[in-house]
Amino acid sequence: MNKTTHLREQGSSTFLSLSVWWLLNIIFVLVMLTFSLSANQPDLLKSLVLVGGSGLVGCLAISERSVRERLLAISFIHYPFLLYFGIQIGSLSCSEYPLLTLSYLVTTIPLLILVMIVARSQVGLERLRFFVMVIYLVSGLTGLYGIGQHYGLDPVPWLGFEGRIFSTFGHPNFYASWLIFSIPVLLFSQLGQPSVFMRVSGTALLFLSFWCLMLTRCRSALLSLIIVFMPFVFFKKTYRFLKNGVWPVILILLTIGIVGGMFIMHTDLVTRICALRDANETSIKSRVLIYQSLVPALMEKPVLGFGTGTFSAVFPQYHLAELYRVPPFTTMTMLKHAHSEYLELLVENGLTGLLAFLACLAALLYGFRRIVRQDIDQGYFPILGIMIGLGAILVQNWVSVSFRFLSTQTIFWFGCALIIAYADTVTSPKQPVVSGKVQTILTMCVFLIMIGSIVVYSIPGIVSRYRADILLKTARGLIEQHEYEQADEILHRAVRINANDIDILSASGAVALHMNRLESARDFFHAVLSINPHYPLTHYSLAQVEYRENNLDRAKQLLVEADKWRPFSGHIKELLGRIYLQERQVGEAESALRQAAELAPDNPDIFILLGNLFMELQDYHQALHYYRQSIEIEPDQIAIWGNIKQAQQDLGQKKAARIPLHGDMFPSKSVAFHITAFCAEQNMYDVLSPSLHTIETIGQSFSTECDAFDRFSVQIATRYQRVSFSLTARLYIMEGQEESLLQTVRQTFERIGDADWLTVRFDRVNNARGNRYLVVLSLSGPPPEHRTHFWLSMKDRYPQGGLRLNELSVESDLRFRVQ
Repeated sequence: MNKTTHLREQGSSTFLSLSVWWLLNIIFVLVMLTFSLSANQPDLLKSLVLVGGSGLVGCLAISERSVRERLLAISFIHYPFLLYFGIQIGSLSCSEYPLLTLSYLVTTIPLLILVMIVARSQVGLERLRFFVMVIYLVSGLTGLYGIGQHYGLDPVPWLGFEGRIFSTFGHPNFYASWLIFSIPVLLFSQLGQPSVFMRVSGTALLFLSFWCLMLTRCRSALLSLIIVFMPFVFFKKTYRFLKNGVWPVILILLTIGIVGGMFIMHTDLVTRICALRDANETSIKSRVLIYQSLVPALMEKPVLGFGTGTFSAVFPQYHLAELYRVPPFTTMTMLKHAHSEYLELLVENGLTGLLAFLACLAALLYGFRRIVRQDIDQGYFPILGIMIGLGAILVQNWVSVSFRFLSTQTIFWFGCALIIAYADTVTSPKQPVVSGKVQTILTMCVFLIMIGSIVVYSIPGIVSRYRADILLKTARGLIEQHEYEQADEILHRAVRINANDIDILSASGAVALHMNRLESARDFFHAVLSINPHYPLTHYSLAQVEYRENNLDRAKQLLVEADKWRPFSGHIKELLGRIYLQERQVGEAESALRQAAELAPDNPDIFILLGNLFMELQDYHQALHYYRQSIEIEPDQIAIWGNIKQAQQDLGQKKAARIPLHGDMFPSKSVAFHITAFCAEQNMYDVLSPSLHTIETIGQSFSTECDAFDRFSVQIATRYQRVSFSLTARLYIMEGQEESLLQTVRQTFERIGDADWLTVRFDRVNNARGNRYLVVLSLSGPPPEHRTHFWLSMKDRYPQGGLRLNELSVESDLRFRVQ
């Protein structure tokens, strides 16, 4: 009997055993492919699949005799994995922040069940090939989705990753982790592949995966793959197979050609790789600062660490403030991960956790060595590909935290377990350390407890998190639309579902603050701090509560505390400046507000406060300067134009009441706004509508004094720019409170200039005298940087009508005429 036949016979199983193997692979596929479209976190739906699937496969495993016997007869090679996951779970007992640890452990037990079932499965050549086909399937589907994202075909595009793709993984770096695992499997599985079709399809998928890897622009992943790939090229066994035929040589040359071509096509990635030589490059500089910050934390609790999942609460106590002067940390509210898996493991689980992880790697290498020593041709190369992929992930984790994402954890631990299972199948498995009934009873009890915990805790926990997260996303959308009452109602439902979610509690507190329900806001923010006492900007939010209640001393104390956990925050400095202004401490107020302006130069409110401060000091030149800076940032501030006029009058420059076209006190880039101020001073119009990019529609009702009309005109303001756009006009007739649509017209206007009148033509409306009509306008086409407005008149030219404009709570009319 030859070796291959022997492996196939070893891989034969009962129906339940096959069901377990199929279900394991289905779980793997779904964890890679699922993508939460309704929630904010793409990890949640994946977690639901893993948790539910692990519980089901665990029940199947212990219900089938042959699978159960293998599962219970664990040997010393499996103990490192039990130890590692046991430390993760056991850290709850000594965690500094137990609610954070408990939240992180929702998927830990399901993942352990999955790993142990895979590791103790009967994995012969056929099952190994089946897993390779799973890699083919996931590579194809995720690759096509990723290319679709690149070409703008993603039905649910995510903001923040422009120019990078992430497929179904929620982040480019996590997708890159999948690719550096799957690419070696695709490559090496073809070396022993007899089927021409599989060779061709595998090569196509290899090309697709390399392309996607370049489009993730993840340089750490690409470098990790190259670093780990090189030693395996020189394996004696690999070289022997390269001499056996033309196809392996062709495949290697083709791969080199693909990689070279990709580098030529994606010069931006090459540029990013070359930038690694620059010590001041933001990615390198920020990581160095993070690693330096972690040294005191590692020294404080070197043995057991602070507890799994607690990094975000631990880091603010030790961080170097300089980190928050390096982009993108200048705008980030908090740092959630260490950007090095091993350092984060040390912080959370200490040397004990790191040594347990290294023991898992030792068991993996031992299993791989047992496979290498066997004279197995067809199974060796897929295993080699899996091993290289795992090694690439391990190298990437020096500067990444891919284990903090469920898909990458599943990839790594599934791959480790598969190698150990294959090693046990093709060689004589080692005997259990504890034999007989002792281990059987002990292991069965442990597995039953774990499955029970999934049913009682993990599944309800992840379902509640998913439901609450969907509500949170809905509430955030309402908050953006300033619909605070509706958002508050939805957030209360979310809190009832998941009362320990920091994001939900923070959003609830912010909404309560907007609604001036200060006591409720205080309770929500204190609830956040009870989970993570160093959560950034929560102390700032509490300071806002105290400020509104005029508890200024308490507000200042909270702002000092907030500055510890989130250094160099413009929000904190701005509120501190407001408090000093209220206390008439002018010097301190000016210092705080100038710091705020430096930290948040795009915040117009800071410059308004500085302008008000210098108005109090009767330094009108400086006041005008800061008011103008505020207008530069946000032109649609009606009140500030009044402040400017008042400052100019106080300066005694009546002839200069119109803002001059030139002058040292005003930035030169503000020329585009001079017409606005000029027209305001000449009473040509009163104010502009908000930018038409910030409102959906604007409507004007009117009563007609003519028998018929077929057009109307409206005056536009474009800030001295020439813009092109499409204007959609809907004409309604009004009968009491009812509106009946008469006509809809869409016209395109090319290169419209400032102060132009736009004329929209309708089909002739007869018998119009005395009737009331409504025109509703919407604009599409101009890019956001081209601010387009309608001019408004406060003189109410249409006393029987009025302006319908949700964003502006004034009674006014469009500059509007009917013909």
